[in-house]
Amino acid sequence: MVNYSKNSSGPVRDTDARKARAEAAVASKSTTGMQRDDDTDPSMPVFFYMPNEHPYGVFCQWQQSYFTVARSSFSYLERNALPGQTHDPSQTASTPNPTTQKQKEETITFSCCEQYMMYCKALFFQDTPSAKRILSTSSPKEQKAMGRSVKGFNEYEWSFIRQKVGEEGNYAKFTQNKAMRRVLLGTRERMIFEAARRDDIWGIGMDKATAVATWKALGVQAGESWGGNILGKAIMDVRARILREIDGGRGWTGEDVVGDKVKSEREKKVRSLGKRLRDIEVLKGKRDAGGKLQPNQIEKIEKEGELRVELEELGVEAV
Repeated sequence: MVNYSKNSSGPVRDTDARKARAEAAVASKSTTGMQRDDDTDPSMPVFFYMPNEHPYGVFCQWQQSYFTVARSSFSYLERNALPGQTHDPSQTASTPNPTTQKQKEETITFSCCEQYMMYCKALFFQDTPSAKRILSTSSPKEQKAMGRSVKGFNEYEWSFIRQKVGEEGNYAKFTQNKAMRRVLLGTRERMIFEAARRDDIWGIGMDKATAVATWKALGVQAGESWGGNILGKAIMDVRARILREIDGGRGWTGEDVVGDKVKSEREKKVRSLGKRLRDIEVLKGKRDAGGKLQPNQIEKIEKEGELRVELEELGVEAV
């Protein structure tokens, strides 16, 4: 894990007055002015909020990011998963209205994670009309408004499933959108926070400028007093999940080659190529985030095509 510590804005040598001026300058920086330093500093967390913020706007639920999921994947929304609930077969979240032609389709394509989350909320509370309306618009603002008006909504019941919803939607988003996945993997082990000032459940209840200044003053302890950050946690879980799949060989090869005992030279080669491709994805994420690469790192990226050809020659497909 990254060792987080207080981060100074520059060399402070002589007097307490100079130190005070330096700290005041850090605290007064605008979000735009501190973007390059704080967004690429590996000792700092990643803060995001709106979709138009580069490079981490891709983490916003409103970011346009088309992805497709199977209808069967919504089975986790069945209400028998709640404490004290019993399952009614006639109330299955994944098929709210199986008699229509639309419900017979095998997959659903979403325009963004906000649409996915609000659709899941409607399914979870068996509000089929709202679910249909949410799918009918590509506007995240309208999707959110419709999700807020879901009939039968209960915050206590929703709290048991909401982070799972956030994780599943973002998993589909980042596994099906390559450029966004590069940004995610480029964050490596950095903590990720949604800097939403008015939301202390999905976000931290604090804007980015305030959060950055607080973190620089207190380090990792700053986060202990922030909001729930459900979205940030879900995205970090997705990052770990994708990396586990890559490490296990599923992400690059379609087969599991992880473990202490490698059964053949072919598996050793596949595992090695998979790791090198994973490292390249991380370097691309760093580059796309505005980070500076060393010449040897640039050379590694340039060899991506050769590595993919080698995998294909071994009879496996790199994704």
